[in-house]
Amino acid sequence: YNQEGLNVNYFKGDLYLPADWETSHRRSDMWGTLYDTTGTTITGYPIIGFGNIDGSSPTYRYWTDNGWVNVTSVTPTYDAWHSFEMKMSEDVVHYYIDGQFVGSWQFPSSSFFGNVIMQVYNFDDPSLGASYDPGNEYDAYWDNLETATINPVYNVTQDTYHTTIQDAID
Repeated sequence: YNQEGLNVNYFKGDLYLPADWETSHRRSDMWGTLYDTTGTTITGYPIIGFGNIDGSSPTYRYWTDNGWVNVTSVTPTYDAWHSFEMKMSEDVVHYYIDGQFVGSWQFPSSSFFGNVIMQVYNFDDPSLGASYDPGNEYDAYWDNLETATINPVYNVTQDTYHTTIQDAID
């Protein structure tokens, strides 16, 4: 097996939110798989995306070791595309929605993202209890996936990370 790949520390993807996602059981996320410096040990699974688990509480959210964190600083809008980003600096993953920083999570011993997973949740499962939604089929549309190996620039005044110095200044 003479395969090669690129380890990255930046992911970005755009998710389309149709109008019915505001009032229906829907969930789609972008997952990363983090590895240590050897590339052999998985050290974490950062996740960012959209969820409307009960059909009446739509929210953007991201995952930490304390569970899901609902984002209150960015409100979902519908029939529109929205960007989701994960940037790794040192051993911290920074989460962004539509270019706005929304949170972070520290992953000790993590060095890089090994892959990205775009997923959709299946609510047609009787074991889900209140979230069970039989026959509910839907599609999730992701586009413009970007990956990069970058050394992020930190803007101390804004407490944000950027991919270029000019972006940090602007």
